[in-house]
Amino acid sequence: MKNILPNGDIEVVIDEGTQEEQRIRIKPSELMKGSLEALQTLVNEDRYGYFVWDSDEPEFEPLLIDMGTARIMVLVYEAINEKNKETFVRQIADNRGYFGRMADFAWSKATFR
Repeated sequence: MKNILPNGDIEVVIDEGTQEEQRIRIKPSELMKGSLEALQTLVNEDRYGYFVWDSDEPEFEPLLIDMGTARIMVLVYEAINEKNKETFVRQIADNRGYFGRMADFAWSKATFR
C-alpha cells in the first residue's frame, strides 16, 4: 500500500496487517526514473534505489532496485552487441514490466564462481 504524506513523502507499507508490517518513507528526491543511467548511478555509488516510470499507475509503489541487480544489468548491457544494447536501454526505460524482463534476462546470464 502506498500513501502520499502531507510533506510529499511516499509511505510504503510492507506486509500490511502482519507482525512483520514495516513502513518505509521515501522522499520524492530519492525516486529515480528507470534507466541505464540510474542503474549506473546505483553501481557507482554502491547503493540501492527506488525506480518509477512515467507509465506507472498512481497506485504503483516505487520499485526497490538492489545494487546486485543494478550491477548485473550494467554488466550484461556492456557485454551485448550494439543492436541489443539499444533494445535493452529502451526497454529498461519504457515501463516496469519490460524492466523486470530485462532484469530476469540479466540474472539468467549471471554465473557465479
